[in-house]
Amino acid sequence: RQLFLYADAINHLSDRTAASAPDMVDFSRRVAAQGEFFGFSAKDTLAFGAAMISAGAQSDVASTSLRNMGRALVAGKSARKSLMGAYQAIGLSEIKTAQRMQIDAVGTTLDVMDRISKLPDWEQASVMSEFFGDEARALAPLLSQIDTLRATLGYVADDTAYAGSVSREFESRSKTTA
Repeated sequence: RQLFLYADAINHLSDRTAASAPDMVDFSRRVAAQGEFFGFSAKDTLAFGAAMISAGAQSDVASTSLRNMGRALVAGKSARKSLMGAYQAIGLSEIKTAQRMQIDAVGTTLDVMDRISKLPDWEQASVMSEFFGDEARALAPLLSQIDTLRATLGYVADDTAYAGSVSREFESRSKTTA
């Protein structure tokens, strides 16, 4: 059942975003297990991937970006000095953020991104780099598209909204073939 629901979520997201199903599968293959380790549900991890891919990232760049983002948000006591400075710049504690990630990973991540987006333009890039590293290129476009990210997360918030998506698409396409 869970596997079918996961396939439905991929199909649903690919129908509603610019992320294709093959890109979503590739993204998922690369990073799904790590997303759950960071505190994200499988469908939330997919939604982050769909948002990054829709914003123009390749699936491998999106997966690296999610991996770096998760590591920074759960670093806690092991945060390097420059990361602690980035946390200080947005008014958060690295330890409390790591704890919050296990309770509400999506809310915590959106809070961090909202705070970074409210920094002066000249400061955003350096704080993003300190948080997520320079390889996390797929996250920068999301700062100016946080509402799109929220909408993408909303597409998979309720299982009943997308359950059976693959079956419905199969039925629809089978009617168009001779």
